[in-house]
Amino acid sequence: MKGRDWFDFLWYVSRKAKINFPLLSRALDQKGPWKGKQVQAAKDWYLEEMEHRIKTIDMEEAKNDVKRFIKPRELPSIEIWSTAFFLDRLRKLSEVL
Repeated sequence: MKGRDWFDFLWYVSRKAKINFPLLSRALDQKGPWKGKQVQAAKDWYLEEMEHRIKTIDMEEAKNDVKRFIKPRELPSIEIWSTAFFLDRLRKLSEVL
């Protein structure tokens, strides 16, 4: 996942967006590491997978990747990016799922 993906994740969390798990399941079956595996995405599965992904983020790489997409005035907002920050955002998202 790229920095832009994590930026988008934060955008969705800030808007308390709900996840369409049937749609996510179909998308996962079409592309990526779960292609053809018929994953049935659900809340617990999603939270576990996202926690794993968050713990493997190279924060400096993600920050550098997203810098080219955001306005200069938004640059300070990515300085708070850390594993703990994203795990906290995931916890917030889990409250609305």
